[in-house]
Amino acid sequence: MKIILVITNSRRKSIYFITDTLQFLDLKMFIKLIKEGKIQGFHIVKTRRSTYIRANRNAIAKDNLDNISITENQLLKGCFDYLTLIKKPNMEIYEKIRQANITEANESDIIKIKGIRRKTKYQVINHIEKYKEIIIEAARKQNIDPVLLGAILIDEYCRMGWDDLLGDWVGISKKKIEIPFPKISIDNNTSPGVAQVKMSTAYDIIAAEVYNPAPHKKEKLSRLELFSYLIQPKHSINFAAGVLRWLIDEWEEKAKIDLTVIPATLATLYSLGGKAPHPSPEPGPRGLQIYNEFYPLAEIGLK
Repeated sequence: MKIILVITNSRRKSIYFITDTLQFLDLKMFIKLIKEGKIQGFHIVKTRRSTYIRANRNAIAKDNLDNISITENQLLKGCFDYLTLIKKPNMEIYEKIRQANITEANESDIIKIKGIRRKTKYQVINHIEKYKEIIIEAARKQNIDPVLLGAILIDEYCRMGWDDLLGDWVGISKKKIEIPFPKISIDNNTSPGVAQVKMSTAYDIIAAEVYNPAPHKKEKLSRLELFSYLIQPKHSINFAAGVLRWLIDEWEEKAKIDLTVIPATLATLYSLGGKAPHPSPEPGPRGLQIYNEFYPLAEIGLK
């Protein structure tokens, strides 16, 4: 197993490691694999205050940690400009392997969006498995179908470009995500996070008291504060569940339509960001793909 990319914190300490199979490791898992002899070329250094990793002296220069590292700040900025991020020398190997995983897969295992190869079935099932507990709990709180919620997350996952790396980093991180660059452009109606909920929609969900990531905060969340919540999988998925609950209730109240019995239509409305209730809603191509193709994969991931 080879390490192809390292993520460092603001103090340049290595905290996350990506393997040539695109496995995402935190420091604890990485140390464990070094001790088991599954990762070569590195050794463990312990001090009174911490434990860290060093490349062996005889390692070739391009495998040195400094030469395969990016910072958390660079990674977070990549959520807005992934094309710039992957041009960095330290990201080239990662991006080539990521693309190769899609290219080399069997055609029957490829998921396409509008004819473009986006992910493999293995990738999306693994994606749902990572967030299984959050999905099930969020669905329970909103009394919605967890499998449909998972299928919608698969759809969003397939449509994102930066998610493979950034999503894993956010998902594995135990700390609250802080936005380190306050001048970040979030003035537009951006859709951060694994569920890609728009900022404006999130504000609507909070105002409707369907879901609030900061229930004890009296004043309205700033856009930067809301962004910092939406980028975290727990809150992003709970907002998505809230959107589904909101749509179900709105259509039941205003059009006497039960969206729970027409899930492809419900998925369509989610992807459209909602629509004024009317007597004859129909599913669109995106909603049909979510229900017909992604729903069975979500069922597997949530078992």
